[in-house]
Amino acid sequence: MGIPAISISPHSVLKLNDHKPLKLDYTMFEDYIETGFVPVTFGDVVLDEKLKFSICSGDLLVHLLADHFKPEKVIFVIDEDGLYTSNPRLIKTLN
Repeated sequence: MGIPAISISPHSVLKLNDHKPLKLDYTMFEDYIETGFVPVTFGDVVLDEKLKFSICSGDLLVHLLADHFKPEKVIFVIDEDGLYTSNPRLIKTLN
């Protein structure tokens, strides 16, 4: 689509402690943005100080990134045929 997207894996930049953010290295995001790329990220398994590992949701990660970068817009992409208000009630089919 002409967007210079680059994937950044959360496990390489984030560490949790009992499911809560402990450390997020924004450097990789900053470097790619400065170079003209659009970072794309996702939920992932990450190291957890207390639990050894845990799941970092895409929602948590985007919240942390938005607090840091203050973007005008955040875009979520999912592999579904529509949008849902609750599971499984389809409210709008995407074309």
